[in-house]
Amino acid sequence: MDNLDTGTQNVNGGDGGQQGNESKFTGPEWMASLPDDLKASKSLGKFKDVENLARGYINAEQLVGRDKIPMPKTDAEFAEVYTKLGCPVDIAEYKVAYESDGISDDIKATLAEDLKAFLPMAKANGLNNKQANGIFSEYVKLMAASAKDAQEKKDAEFAAADKAIKAEFGEATDVKLELANRMITALGGEKVVNAIANSGLGRNPEFVKMMVKLGEAHAEQLGIDKTGNNSLMTPADLRAQIATLQAHPAYMDASHPEHKSVVDRVQQLFLRASQK
Repeated sequence: MDNLDTGTQNVNGGDGGQQGNESKFTGPEWMASLPDDLKASKSLGKFKDVENLARGYINAEQLVGRDKIPMPKTDAEFAEVYTKLGCPVDIAEYKVAYESDGISDDIKATLAEDLKAFLPMAKANGLNNKQANGIFSEYVKLMAASAKDAQEKKDAEFAAADKAIKAEFGEATDVKLELANRMITALGGEKVVNAIANSGLGRNPEFVKMMVKLGEAHAEQLGIDKTGNNSLMTPADLRAQIATLQAHPAYMDASHPEHKSVVDRVQQLFLRASQK
């Protein structure tokens, strides 16, 4: 009896020692009943419950059998990957279209040449048709916006130059510009005229005034009267004539026989000088 009791105590004592050495499992509750090697799995530990485990398994199963692209290392391997992603074998297979409404014919011609240069680069960099279209379409938008800004700037410069020149020459503006244009043509011909127009100098009031002065100095050689029409005068000419008439004895003398005609003439000149 004593021996049996002693044996029982030894067995219980052994069990108590093992339970005391077991470490407590801290993973998701659903893994508690799994073998120790599965409990230690970090992959399984990511799932908080059996439902999440099942969903993860289904997602993984759906990926099985799909095409896989290995990480390319050489140019040939990159070319193979690009082809799988839709890069055409020949640039003739690219079908690039873009919005051209509101774009001038000059810009359209430039874009056509730019597209010819772009497609070989697209092919060399592995672009598929969608990527090539997207990139070139954005480029077209930039070109259109740039052209619009340039035209608006040019129009503003023309308007400012026109205002300044008319303020300088008044009703004689057209005649003075004819002198300037003839002078430029005589000096350099049509090529110089086009070069000046393209450079923007034709929108520079100071340049135009300089050419007018040259035209006036060489009017006889140009075959044109330097005033073009004596009835057309610049604001400065009008002011000078007004001053001359106001100094006339008849202007201030109402009894003078020429008083009315002189006063009327001064009023007409003032009216013309006020017109821009």
